[in-house]
Amino acid sequence: MLIFLEEVHPMQTQDLLKSPNRQKFDAVVDSSWKQKENSEVYTFIKRQLQYFNLEQELDIGQILFEGCLRGVSKIESGQDIQDPSDWLKSTCFYIILEHIRITYVYSSSDWELTTGNCPQASGAQAMGTYN
Repeated sequence: MLIFLEEVHPMQTQDLLKSPNRQKFDAVVDSSWKQKENSEVYTFIKRQLQYFNLEQELDIGQILFEGCLRGVSKIESGQDIQDPSDWLKSTCFYIILEHIRITYVYSSSDWELTTGNCPQASGAQAMGTYN
């Protein structure tokens, strides 16, 4: 049976080997890539980039691609994605937040504090002197 399908269309064989969960996820990703402006995932990412004023720094395709990688990884690890569209939107939102956190929140002093590469303050320096 698979040999017959392979002769008809090689992509159909690959789809048969995928789980129903993966097929649903792939359908959402495909529609997001192909229909772009009509896709709710694509427009959601675009709206978030505009909200955070990141249109010049991040590309919608980069975020969607990273979200797709995370989704495939989750499905292949045996976890289920109930609503692929909502899951992908929330994952892409967190990808944007990760970018903001890494780029803007961590200043050099924060980085020194988190890595332990800063001089230790004495008790007097930390608390100040009280008279």
